[in-house]
Amino acid sequence: MNIVFYRSFDEKIKRNSAFTERLEKKLAVNHFVEMAIDDDRMYNLRKVKEADIIFIFSHGYYHATFHKFANDYDVEIHRKEIFIGKEHLDYFKNKKVLVFACYTAMEGLDSLGEKAVENGCKVYFGFSDRINRDIPEALLDCLSQEEKQAHVFISDVYSKVFYDVIERAFKRDLTFDQFAKQMKYYLNKEIGERIINRLGGVQNFRILTDGAISVKQTADSITVLGDKDLRFIS
Repeated sequence: MNIVFYRSFDEKIKRNSAFTERLEKKLAVNHFVEMAIDDDRMYNLRKVKEADIIFIFSHGYYHATFHKFANDYDVEIHRKEIFIGKEHLDYFKNKKVLVFACYTAMEGLDSLGEKAVENGCKVYFGFSDRINRDIPEALLDCLSQEEKQAHVFISDVYSKVFYDVIERAFKRDLTFDQFAKQMKYYLNKEIGERIINRLGGVQNFRILTDGAISVKQTADSITVLGDKDLRFIS
């Protein structure tokens, strides 16, 4: 099993996907694992082409994932810096693909995920909406300034759950359907527990439900296209 983790050349993405470095070490005990995190897009694409199972962490829209989203002056350049779009679907042919990026699994729009499956991708895990890192207003009073500015409180939920469920998927050889269901369950569980722990218990149920809304919206948008019964390894 050849596994590749692609992380786009974007500071926010690199920070939010840093947990993949621990995953690489964990999975490398039983599998061949490579990281593709180079400024050279074509170098990364060569790694993707060699893999059996592909993980992509990047910015995204319905039609593409992006290698770079903004330049050094924070000016958006994503239209010129596509990593894989609908013109590059051969990279996904006969592959198992997991894309941790916004919108690429939207249904009914000929999205990247839909077109990938139509063109021979075995199974495509992605998100039909954005991966929402916004701090809900209900939590603003109980978070530090650093947690608010870097969206740490929400981002840490994603990092922990993504790591745990991906590791479990390989350990137990989950189907992609099982993987998606577990991802949804543990995202909602983790944000709920963190809110309760931060507040020392929840006296107001509305704080819990409103505070969890960003993560819940993300979990609800998890989508699997293609053969949901395919397993991660076998």
